[in-house]
Amino acid sequence: MPSDGRAVGLSVVPTSGGELVAITPPNADQTLLPFDDNPSFSPDGRKIVYLRVSAVSEEGEPRMGDVLVVDVGGGTPQLISSDIPYPGPPRFSPDGGQVLFHQRSASAAGLSLWVVPASGGEPRELFAVPPHANAFNADWSPDGSQLVFEWYQDGWDRNELRVSNLDGSAMRTIWRGMGRTTAETPDWTE
Repeated sequence: MPSDGRAVGLSVVPTSGGELVAITPPNADQTLLPFDDNPSFSPDGRKIVYLRVSAVSEEGEPRMGDVLVVDVGGGTPQLISSDIPYPGPPRFSPDGGQVLFHQRSASAAGLSLWVVPASGGEPRELFAVPPHANAFNADWSPDGSQLVFEWYQDGWDRNELRVSNLDGSAMRTIWRGMGRTTAETPDWTE
């Protein structure tokens, strides 16, 4: 992501040390947009899904972007979903077949959770959120049957962590912030 006024791309390095491998090189002209962000490995560790942010708000939050997949060794990225309004961190499903992310809701002004086939295609909204609410920054349960995500409603000074089935049923709050506290990008592990 942008750093010290220069654009950078995504890179990997072996945990044992070694050479840095540029997966997505920075813009040749060192412009800040677009930039690549929020990388996440596939379950088999062979691919990386990430956001290519093409527009940001005054606060630096993504306003428009694309979801891409690239081999962990680099190469030509594959576009799997484009022109996403207010995009959020993509995550592979446990079986590697789908990618979960958030974007503007189809039915309200808030954010909702969406999936797209990992090979590309039409994104599908998992469930509608009520007006003035947001479901965002989600992760899959290890078996892929549930999601954990942040929930925020206009006027709150905090957010919550919620868990639900993929269709939004059986939604429950598992953590509630207290005055100006927030949860940030949950990660569901066993």
